[in-house]
Amino acid sequence: MVVGEQVRQIALLSTFQTRLLGVKNIFKKIHEMDDVMLKRKLWNCLGWAGLGILFSATVWGNDLNFRVNTQVFTENHRLLVDGKTLFHEGKAYDFLTRMQEVAVFNFEKELIYLLNLQKKNKILIPFDQVHAYVDQFYQWGKSHEKPEVREFVDPHFEIGYDKNDGKFTFVSEMFQYAVTSVKPDRPEILTEYRRFAKESCQFNLMLSPGSKTLFARSLVNDTVFKSGLLIEKLQLDITTQKGLFPKKKIFLSELRYLPRLVESDLASIRQIDEYIAIFQETTFAEYREERIQNISRSLKSKN
Repeated sequence: MVVGEQVRQIALLSTFQTRLLGVKNIFKKIHEMDDVMLKRKLWNCLGWAGLGILFSATVWGNDLNFRVNTQVFTENHRLLVDGKTLFHEGKAYDFLTRMQEVAVFNFEKELIYLLNLQKKNKILIPFDQVHAYVDQFYQWGKSHEKPEVREFVDPHFEIGYDKNDGKFTFVSEMFQYAVTSVKPDRPEILTEYRRFAKESCQFNLMLSPGSKTLFARSLVNDTVFKSGLLIEKLQLDITTQKGLFPKKKIFLSELRYLPRLVESDLASIRQIDEYIAIFQETTFAEYREERIQNISRSLKSKN
């Protein structure tokens, strides 16, 4: 019974914790056991084939390379966002070409590097800091006196799904989403993209506190991802009250998933890694203030 329990623990470790501890730590865990006979039995139980499975479970994320192209349009098809996200060796490199920014999500270190390619500076934000900010924002909004603010942070959707065409609908008083889904080429792509989407949504709120869609979009993402699907197309209608009449804004998003990286993608990744090493670090407050000013100037120039 003891051997069976130890084997079960090692199996659980390989399933849920391997990516954190790594293969070397699994070896160490067995090596440090006091019972020599038990260690021998464990090695026999695992066998080299079993170790190969553990090793592949550990490093699959490091070998998973793919690309996601994202475009966002207004209802009259004016391009707002034209970006790409490269997934490589357990990191996500999120390129926002119109903003001259790159956000690098390092999932192993649980760090976000945000680089301003024009100013040649960077900030480093731990995941925990982002999560704490979002939680604080949620608590503030949930108890806010204005119902529209409460709706932003705690939307209540009526959800519909058509299995025949893979389309979801999410309808609330303020938000209406229409989503076309697609099955991923590999389940690992869904797993990797899902954790990126979660961290990216929260980080976007921290960068742009005026954003009103974080909690609604997170709920949409989770619902689609839990169905084993990815979002291919999305239409968002936002209805707000301006004076006596409601005002509606419509945004259209298109995502394309490419199951591999090409050499130009890898060259971009190498370049960004170099920038991370040499760019001057600045504070988050300074970076965000400058970013908001740049967005404001850009909007004024278009008007």
